[in-house]
Amino acid sequence: MLIAKAKSWWTGHRLPPGNFFSLEALLASDPRALALKAAEEGPILTCVWGEKVAICVTSLPVARRLLQERGEDLKSLSIDIASVVPKGMLRTMEGLDHKTYRTRFAKAISASGSSDQTNDVQAIIAEALASSRLDDEPTGGAYDELAIRLLLRTFLGVPLHSDHHRHLETHFKAMAPNGFAWTVGPIQKSAFEAIRGRLVGLVSNKAGEVLSDSVLGCFIHDASIDPVTIGNLIYMVEMGRHDLALFFYRIAKFMSTNWTMLRRIDESRKSDIGVTVAEAVVLETLRFEQSERLMRAAKRDFIFDGFLFPRGAVVRICLWEAHRDGVNFEGPFSFEPDRFLEATYTPDQFSPFGLGHHRCPAAVPVLQYGSLFVEAYVRRRLS
Repeated sequence: MLIAKAKSWWTGHRLPPGNFFSLEALLASDPRALALKAAEEGPILTCVWGEKVAICVTSLPVARRLLQERGEDLKSLSIDIASVVPKGMLRTMEGLDHKTYRTRFAKAISASGSSDQTNDVQAIIAEALASSRLDDEPTGGAYDELAIRLLLRTFLGVPLHSDHHRHLETHFKAMAPNGFAWTVGPIQKSAFEAIRGRLVGLVSNKAGEVLSDSVLGCFIHDASIDPVTIGNLIYMVEMGRHDLALFFYRIAKFMSTNWTMLRRIDESRKSDIGVTVAEAVVLETLRFEQSERLMRAAKRDFIFDGFLFPRGAVVRICLWEAHRDGVNFEGPFSFEPDRFLEATYTPDQFSPFGLGHHRCPAAVPVLQYGSLFVEAYVRRRLS
């Protein structure tokens, strides 16, 4: 903090407003507090997060400009998996490595999917809901199992109830039994090696055991498999299963007490702008609960919008707060799926999957999983 103040004095460029408030203390007092503070003081704020100077950006247009104009001065922050995956996590790669592997993943994810896969996803969701407790917690319960099974089928191409599926599900659960593990320790390395070994065997086997409509199947078809691809696929499933489990849990939590919404979803009609009620529930869940933040770090001192961003500062792009902008969303702190039946939103208003060239490449399948889950949940509750 003292170094940041000294740099501001030395360069003659002021730090963003905020006066180094404690971000943890502010959000602990009221989850809405940062959004309310930004509405009063502006969309770029200086705070302290843990022991680090942090700069919060709460406006999507401002964040998009920041990434466009100063992207080379920022590095993406995520889990460090370089000890098990060459080149590390896709989202933290830079330059040619990021461009190469992002293009490969975007192509494979876009090419994956089929009517058979959709049928399998529907069957997996229906089986999970039929045999589960709908009030389960998202970690370690029915929603976690559902998320793992969906991703094993759609990303890794492993049929439900097969020996390969049982092996992979067991080791994914062992990798992080109590929520996502942000460090790669001995437990994670052991589980990762067991998963990677099985996938390498499946890829090497010419018997076609990997379903061709999966992401892994598309990589095999394009002959673009290497250790970086396999390692990132494993961690996409590992991170994705925790996100999906929480996503399903939040959808179910909302709908469990809203019988009017359940009946409207059951009617399966589209609005004038072509959105079903189920899709609107998914989009509002992403706006209201799921999208939280993108994390970057300043690689060097730079000036943006007249403010100093000091080297080493954490830059927190606040999607949760940006999606509570009262200019774009009437009643921003209320869960109102109807807003997505009545209006469309630009990426500068609604960007639940991130911004720029680090945007999540799995946006389309996530929306599909969400809509299919909503429809299956409604059928279960109204049966």
